[in-house]
Amino acid sequence: MTLCSADSIAPEDVVSVKRMAKNHEGELQLAVWNPNHQWYYFPKMSMQEALIFKTFDSAVDGRARYTVYTASDDPTSTTDSPSRESIETRCLVFLD
Repeated sequence: MTLCSADSIAPEDVVSVKRMAKNHEGELQLAVWNPNHQWYYFPKMSMQEALIFKTFDSAVDGRARYTVYTASDDPTSTTDSPSRESIETRCLVFLD
């Protein structure tokens, strides 16, 4: 897993795109490349570790609103290494 530091993402680096499904129309955000992005890679995570990160926050008070993340190639991996496994679970939290 590779995460981009929210401090290095400019507002114009994230663009909204329509998401069309058979019975639903929605919207998602995509990131565009910026040489100022600061990426962090976690190559040695164990089975007992997890990354928790924010995918959206409606607050616009200066805190991170989302996390840009991606899968990436591991340059230290060998051809006989086990495949990467991950699971993504979403949790909605509403605060008053």
